[in-house]
Amino acid sequence: MKRISVYAAMLLCLCLAQTNAHTLFPSVASSIVITDDSILITQTGNPSENIVSIQLHDGATLITTMLGCKQPKCSNDLSGIASGSYQATVFTDAGNQFSSMISIR
Repeated sequence: MKRISVYAAMLLCLCLAQTNAHTLFPSVASSIVITDDSILITQTGNPSENIVSIQLHDGATLITTMLGCKQPKCSNDLSGIASGSYQATVFTDAGNQFSSMISIR
């Protein structure tokens, strides 16, 4: 009987931990997209989280830092950036960041 209680307690803790994790850190679909005409569209996926800056890296080299629009969705013209592949990193006012590889043609 004691063994069943321990397993039940462990299962309860696991269920509570998953519930709390989902409540505290909900799944957010952030995105980074580049259009054919070199417009970078970034989105936090959270209406209360705003973009404060965006960095483009070519390997370990920082190419540029752009100010965010202080909104959950921004668009930036990258037509002045040379063609190539870059790592785009987005920073938010909630202290989060997300990144993706982009190709400018």
